[in-house]
Amino acid sequence: MFDLGFQELVIIFVVALLVFGPKKLPEIGRSLGRGIAELKKAMQGIQSSIHEEEKLIKKDLPDIKESIEKPLANINLKIDDLQPMDKANTPVNPENSEKLETSNVVGQPSQTEDADRKKVVEK
Repeated sequence: MFDLGFQELVIIFVVALLVFGPKKLPEIGRSLGRGIAELKKAMQGIQSSIHEEEKLIKKDLPDIKESIEKPLANINLKIDDLQPMDKANTPVNPENSEKLETSNVVGQPSQTEDADRKKVVEK
């Protein structure tokens, strides 16, 4: 963490001895040691909770993946069932590139149905 060598530690100890005195230094050392120990325990607790959550997520990941992939597979099947359209939004038969006769609006007759009705009316 901190790259402290022996010389740096001696300097820190001498400064602490001068500032706090020989009677308070052992007390401060104990307090500092307890604080570092508590910090280590807290860090280990955080690490263990992170690892537990990671295991739970990895355990649930296949179920989540499956729940996402199933609807996507259904969508892909529905897309594959769609017919190709030309620029005028008229369905095209992919095998021979013929335009299929369908109406543009649901409930409206197609052009061939409309023409057949006119022929019947004319007769």
